[in-house]
Amino acid sequence: MEANEPLSTDEIPVGHAPIIAAITPDGRHVYVTNFDSSSVSVIDTTTRSVITTIGVTSGPWGVAVAPDGLRAYVACFGSDTVAVIDTTTNRVAASVPGLDKPLGLTVSPDGSRLYVASQGGSRVDVISTATNTLITSVPVGTGPRNVAVTPDGTQLYVTEEGANAVTVINTATVTVIATLAGFVFPRGVAVSPDGRRVYVTEYGGNRLDVIDTATRSVVRTVTGLSIPFGVAVSHDGLLAYVACDGDDSVSTIDLVRNEIIEWCAS
Repeated sequence: MEANEPLSTDEIPVGHAPIIAAITPDGRHVYVTNFDSSSVSVIDTTTRSVITTIGVTSGPWGVAVAPDGLRAYVACFGSDTVAVIDTTTNRVAASVPGLDKPLGLTVSPDGSRLYVASQGGSRVDVISTATNTLITSVPVGTGPRNVAVTPDGTQLYVTEEGANAVTVINTATVTVIATLAGFVFPRGVAVSPDGRRVYVTEYGGNRLDVIDTATRSVVRTVTGLSIPFGVAVSHDGLLAYVACDGDDSVSTIDLVRNEIIEWCAS
């Protein structure tokens, strides 16, 4: 993308208070959580329209799709559960209880584990996708919000809004191996395709931090963002897209130069 190339936008009506979207590995469908509608909208990316709406329990927030595309997992904040959606039928196939105000979640690269930030319990819950059961929990700092796993599946990064920290979990031992401090309301988190960098938005700091996964330290900071919330990294690892609450925009960041090159207002 050239710095002066405008971003195109489309508006697709979904349910009330849409929160998070996740795309299937084949790129054909997008699953969107509707917090106030207690539902998930399924968008066909070819027609750019909603093809069905799936009812779930109250307060759906985070959503993640399994690597094989056969399941979508939805964190239901209001009912302390995770809804498991069969993407072939677009119906809820199971519900996993025992969580505590779940928000962000992610699936391990091999699809065997689901990691969920249980904000109310200040912990990360680990769910077996084979049995759809909660198998263990890892205590972390106050207010865990989002989670992201490295491509090799060995490390999990957790943003902790209440503790102003980012915790790193070793997924083999299921233990905390590092805690990074100095953030201001960290929220969004994403890992580069090569696993060398982790990107964290500071909702209260108006910036994007770049963490080196080898040293587990912040090595770069991109400033000038207006209350950044979510972040996603392109498949080639060259760009990051940051949703900004402050000016209702999406900023595009060049990850080679670590600078903002484009923004798209709503």
